[in-house]
Amino acid sequence: MSKIVHNMQRSYRSKKYQWQFALGALAPSIILTLVLRFVFPSLPIYFSWLVMISLATFVYFGWDKYKARNDADVRIPEIVLHMLSLFGGFVGGFVGMQFFRHKTNFSENWIFPVVMGLALILHAVLLYFLIF
Repeated sequence: MSKIVHNMQRSYRSKKYQWQFALGALAPSIILTLVLRFVFPSLPIYFSWLVMISLATFVYFGWDKYKARNDADVRIPEIVLHMLSLFGGFVGGFVGMQFFRHKTNFSENWIFPVVMGLALILHAVLLYFLIF
């Protein structure tokens, strides 16, 4: 099988499962945020959410790097990594990029630092409106 056909099939499989990957990160993040809020009631819910979604994003970057090294058929779609970053996992995404050395070739993956920067600005503005 040619490399182009193989890459097209891999892309289709990744897109087919992208919502399952997204829910696989968001559902535990929501549950763990509520648990963290219950255990530490003085901790703001927004901060709890940022910690849990960042942890999930960090794990997803590591998991995708592992799958990339082992040439797995189904990898985590980039849109899921972007979505997790925009939902608040930008800290975990940035740390995961650096720690796992994943998606750091900016000539090919220039969109990742852009999304991280937009997520940072978005959540800084959100935090400003929550505080003031």
